[in-house]
Amino acid sequence: MGKEAPYWVRLTRQGNKFSGYIAPDGETWKYVGAITIPMNTTILAGLCVSSTLRCTPTTVVFDSIRVDSNKPNAADDIFLSDSDFEVFPNPFSKGSLTIKLPTDATLLAIFDVTGKLVYKEKVMKNEYLVDESVFPIGWFYLINVVTNKQSMNKNVIVNK
Repeated sequence: MGKEAPYWVRLTRQGNKFSGYIAPDGETWKYVGAITIPMNTTILAGLCVSSTLRCTPTTVVFDSIRVDSNKPNAADDIFLSDSDFEVFPNPFSKGSLTIKLPTDATLLAIFDVTGKLVYKEKVMKNEYLVDESVFPIGWFYLINVVTNKQSMNKNVIVNK
């Protein structure tokens, strides 16, 4: 995009067509393109952020967030609490990373900053100690847990 932060982004969906827009002020929208992606009728929406500095935490403020649905109670299908999902220490450097999971967790996966899967395990217990060798370089990793009701993510920074 080549734009200086902060910048507004809008993504719309009509059927399988996703259209993207950008704005410097949240009001003057410019169409940047569209893509057609075969999808199920129901999808989960989420927000992400990235620091512009490697291995450096950042602070972000999301506002004017809206998810429209033609299903009257779409939010009723999503369980939003992740209080039973903990990752520590964070930032992490040596030894083992502790991951505490909800009782209905079924899958644990860890992805590196490029989206490459570096660890995956069918959940058989509610606490995992993941050795530092899983994280080949110091970077930002995404811990993903799938439960019977949802998929939850936490970020971890690895300092090596």
